[in-house]
Amino acid sequence: FPSHDKRVNMTPLSFKGYGVRGGPITVIAERITHWVKYESNGYYGTEIHLDTGASVLVGDWHMEVEKAFKAAAGGN
Repeated sequence: FPSHDKRVNMTPLSFKGYGVRGGPITVIAERITHWVKYESNGYYGTEIHLDTGASVLVGDWHMEVEKAFKAAAGGN
């Protein structure tokens, strides 16, 4: 049988949950397409959009998301 071993990087990034009841959130860096600042009812965070069309809210500020993403991508 031919080998179908296609190694794909799957770098987990962990963030604080959004809001009072939000638990920790982990996303795969390679699935992130973009992120935007998010604020609702006095809570601030970031909405992370994934290549699946889904999005998740995290409690980290957008600059922290950018920093984690760049580190995962090998940048500063």
